[in-house]
Amino acid sequence: MKFLECLVPPPAVGIVACVLMWFARDIGPHLPLPFVARVLIGVALAAFGMALAGRCARTFIGARTTLNPTKPAEATVLVTHGAFARSRNPMYVAMGVIVIGWGIGLGAIPALLLGLLLFVLWITRFQILPEERALRDLFGAEFDAYCARVRRWV
Repeated sequence: MKFLECLVPPPAVGIVACVLMWFARDIGPHLPLPFVARVLIGVALAAFGMALAGRCARTFIGARTTLNPTKPAEATVLVTHGAFARSRNPMYVAMGVIVIGWGIGLGAIPALLLGLLLFVLWITRFQILPEERALRDLFGAEFDAYCARVRRWV
């Protein structure tokens, strides 16, 4: 399955997870919240996720390194400041928060859990692990030290 590594752009993985959640939305049990509350919470989480992703993108741009997740070997700088001081993958955390917001908006607990689980498993196996190999090749001990002090997700 190595051919899938860094092949599918992470936003596409998030979209697929959300589409699958849509089709599973009628599977119960459902969140015991009124529709309006679910939508407000979902929109707030999605907005937070988008803001975090935007902030991370600006950090990459400011560091003058690649934003292209399908080509991690093109990184020119190991970004370790800003949100990257708290998580090695804050952009994927942001996408996960968006998926959670969508799931809360839908209200179906199984759909929420399934979508989030699929997103996290795919991104970890086919995106994060290959990125980490590429960054280790590029930055060696500096990347290892970063990994020792900052968690992969949160």
